[in-house]
Amino acid sequence: AGSWAAGDQRSLAYFEADLVTNLSSQQATLNRFTGMADPEFIKWSGKSKRISVNLIQPSLEALLKTSLLQITQSSVFKIFRQNANLKELNAETFLIELK
Repeated sequence: AGSWAAGDQRSLAYFEADLVTNLSSQQATLNRFTGMADPEFIKWSGKSKRISVNLIQPSLEALLKTSLLQITQSSVFKIFRQNANLKELNAETFLIELK
């Protein structure tokens, strides 16, 4: 997953994360998290190029866990689980059969 962070209507930095989620066990694991400052941000702000992802990562992990819990406890997800059969075709593809 990747996303730009912005402020003052300007791009600040780009962040990428590799994560693994498992809805059935309600787990999310952040395997890699990196950030890179936008060169234009450095020019206009005079800030350092260094981004301390160690300050951001714990908040991101907490957000992932909270979001995953909310999804798995929603009534829509519960109905889906009751009425769907999943068959893994390969590591990237699942067949979903709805009853």
